[in-house]
Amino acid sequence: MSGYHPCETIAHGRDRAVAEGRSNVRVAAGAYYEDVVLDVNIDANHNGLNLRGGHNPLDWTVAAQANLTVIYGTTGAGHRQTVTLNGMTASTVFEGFVINAGSSTEAG
Repeated sequence: MSGYHPCETIAHGRDRAVAEGRSNVRVAAGAYYEDVVLDVNIDANHNGLNLRGGHNPLDWTVAAQANLTVIYGTTGAGHRQTVTLNGMTASTVFEGFVINAGSSTEAG
């Protein structure tokens, strides 16, 4: 399919979409071990960027319940944030994901 360039991580897909001026990141079913950040203070082009999980990696059709797309947050010290959307002023869609927060390695 034209325009589909699979990426190994959601962050890489986000960065590629920004670089190519695209407004949607389609994420294939699978497990992603990363924290996901859309923050206009980091990159103004994150504003209005849509992240959509639940896609079949073979034909890119969407069925979130059949094509589980799970984000497992990272572990480490301090407060853990698996998904962060900050400073969005444009309509931004985040859908089709199961989110499992990472574990803190210290109390607090």
